[in-house]
Amino acid sequence: MKKQQSGFTLIELVVVIVILGILAAVATPRFVNLTDDARQAVVDGVKGAFLSQAVVNLGSNQGADTCANVLADLIVEAPVTISGGADAGTLTVTHDDDNTITSTATISSDLCTGDV
Repeated sequence: MKKQQSGFTLIELVVVIVILGILAAVATPRFVNLTDDARQAVVDGVKGAFLSQAVVNLGSNQGADTCANVLADLIVEAPVTISGGADAGTLTVTHDDDNTITSTATISSDLCTGDV
């Protein structure tokens, strides 16, 4: 009695390898840009947190606080640099690892005074 062998043929294995290669080629570009997207999200989040803290300080102080005090009240553990303020008219948040990633907001002296 002959025993039947089971397993995959060479053609089947080659087809599987080709399919996996195509999937890898399609998926790789999607994951490459995630670092820039994450850095942009950090910068946008810090900008939003600064503006929110300025509103909180405005409400609790019954008047506009200095932008430097707003920054002091805000705990920032992200690798960012905050510049500008009410005197400059804009608040700019820049990521420390990639200086091309920034987020800018218009800020008025009603919200806080001075620059950071």
